[in-house]
Amino acid sequence: MDGSGGGAYLRIRHLTKKFGDFVALQDVSLEVHEGEFVCFLGPSGCGKTTLLRAIAGLDIQTSGTIHQAGVDISSLPPGERDFGIVFQSYALFPNLTVTRNIAYGLENKKKSRAEIDERVSELIDLVGLDEHRDKYPAQLSGGQQQRVALARALATSPGLLLLDEPLSALDAKVRVHLRHEIKQLQDKIGVTTIMVTHDQEEALAMADRIVVMNQGFIEQISTPTDVYAKPVSPFVADFIGTTNFIDGVMTADGRISVAGVTIDASDDSSAFAAGDKVTICVRPEDVQVTESADGQNGSFEVTVSDIEFLGSFYRCHVIPKGGNGSGFKADLSANHARNLRLEEGRMLYALLPAEFVRVYASGETE
Repeated sequence: MDGSGGGAYLRIRHLTKKFGDFVALQDVSLEVHEGEFVCFLGPSGCGKTTLLRAIAGLDIQTSGTIHQAGVDISSLPPGERDFGIVFQSYALFPNLTVTRNIAYGLENKKKSRAEIDERVSELIDLVGLDEHRDKYPAQLSGGQQQRVALARALATSPGLLLLDEPLSALDAKVRVHLRHEIKQLQDKIGVTTIMVTHDQEEALAMADRIVVMNQGFIEQISTPTDVYAKPVSPFVADFIGTTNFIDGVMTADGRISVAGVTIDASDDSSAFAAGDKVTICVRPEDVQVTESADGQNGSFEVTVSDIEFLGSFYRCHVIPKGGNGSGFKADLSANHARNLRLEEGRMLYALLPAEFVRVYASGETE
């Protein structure tokens, strides 16, 4: 499964990585374009870090090829590849100041003192650490240390920036602030960036495209909007965001019978025939809940069985009339919930709009 065509900056073809009998990556192919910010997203053990390490040459693939800027780097050692990397642990030198940490790569490349000083000053200014330039890592907060690690990775002006879960060690507030900073910085300097994360919110907020991985395979490569709204598999739908999975059966008129009611089918149900067992997926925020059925073609009666207050919205569980106790979740804004006089036991009407319903073969979600 590849990204869009054209001249890719990084081209990965049929990459497989085995550790003994364990297959960590299975025939992975993808393209990353110049200046793009791509996130590898997935649960622990899905292969995302292995793929990043293969790109860096830290774990050479068992088979397959990697081309960067048209050059085959498949078997090159890390020192001969053009990248900067930031690890989850920052990996700063504790005995070196901020200035010396950032200068380290430039000193190794035997740059002149004037060149080093100019580049370090430029980067310190870029990451907003001017007043901390003479401090040691232990004197900095986690967020400040991460900025130093980022500046150090960018010091040699690499063609590719690799970020291995760079924000996971930080607390939630700092993480949100720093992800915005990193994205702004990447936009400003235009470096092609790949970030590994298991945090769906992080990927949705930062990436131009997301590569969703599962058990060594790529499940989907798409924009954050499409990965969220048009998941190609139940795994993607379930891993990113909250969703409802409801068992159903295709009817003779091309509709779907679910939870005791019949709903209109979406375009992706055309592959199924009458009588086929299916599972539909619909996001709770896409369920439309109203006080009456007026003007709501396809709406049906539901009873509110449970309500969870989540700050800016309410998540309620509703059960269709005749649904044998099975139901689904609906998210309502606080304002809408007030207007509906939302309470347990209240009878309302729900609609599952066809354009927001995804249809999968029954059994795919198991």
